[in-house]
Amino acid sequence: MSSRPATGLRFTAGSLPVDADGTHALVDVEPAPDGDGLMLDPRVQAELDEVVAERRRASDLARAGGPLTRTVLLSGPPGVGKSMTARWLAQRVELPLVTLDLAAVVSS
Repeated sequence: MSSRPATGLRFTAGSLPVDADGTHALVDVEPAPDGDGLMLDPRVQAELDEVVAERRRASDLARAGGPLTRTVLLSGPPGVGKSMTARWLAQRVELPLVTLDLAAVVSS
């Protein structure tokens, strides 16, 4: 497993992955996601703040040989704030939000 930090997209806007027909993009890219207004349980907020702080110190942690969080799994029923939380995280770490269109993937 690589300890390189994720620094951005592995594809460009002109080469987004598409379905088998080549007609529908499999992902949606929000270059500047807006996560303002997110309200979370203080324990959850503290965990997310740790992820953001780690990402901001990624260079220092990598030099020290420490592992970096590369993924965050958000789960729950519809309407609990998973998408808003993803936007908030992307905004705080200054990366675009890339969302997979699962329906397009399954139909491919």
